[in-house]
Amino acid sequence: MIPMEELILPIFLGILIALAVAINLTNNHLTDVFLLSGFSLLAAFCYVLFQAPDVSLAEVAVGSAILPLIFIISISKHRSFVVLNLLPQNCTLELEALTLLQEFCDRYRLQLVLVSDLALDDVEFKVFRKRNIDLIIESHEYDICTFTGVTTSLMMNRLESRIQSYDHFEMKEIKEGEFIV
Repeated sequence: MIPMEELILPIFLGILIALAVAINLTNNHLTDVFLLSGFSLLAAFCYVLFQAPDVSLAEVAVGSAILPLIFIISISKHRSFVVLNLLPQNCTLELEALTLLQEFCDRYRLQLVLVSDLALDDVEFKVFRKRNIDLIIESHEYDICTFTGVTTSLMMNRLESRIQSYDHFEMKEIKEGEFIV
């Protein structure tokens, strides 16, 4: 007769593989958190079956308690997309750029926050500062609109692929902490 652990373990390992694939394929961050917690709990149970209770307890503490809490806090803070608008008022580029940004934010369930007037002492002209500006749009020429953002940002990569089809929009990427002007 085959012991119960030997029957259950391959099933649990198969479920772990399915959860790992589901985590990578889902687009909803909250679903990711729940799947990751389930993955961690199932992995902890597998560690118990492998007779490693200390590793199992660490997995439950970190993977099912601490990481989901950090992820949920992080997700709740990244629901807005803050844009510093330095384009001239009521120009055609501004209307088209803001329409593009609103569609972009709607697609990724973000709230578009436009900031057009910052006091010089409130800003250091870096992308990450007190106001946490994600993107700066400006125009040095009347026919080209420049979007400036941090290269390490996933949203900047998605926005860059979105604006490639426009001739009068360009993306300028800077490194985190680099000066813009």
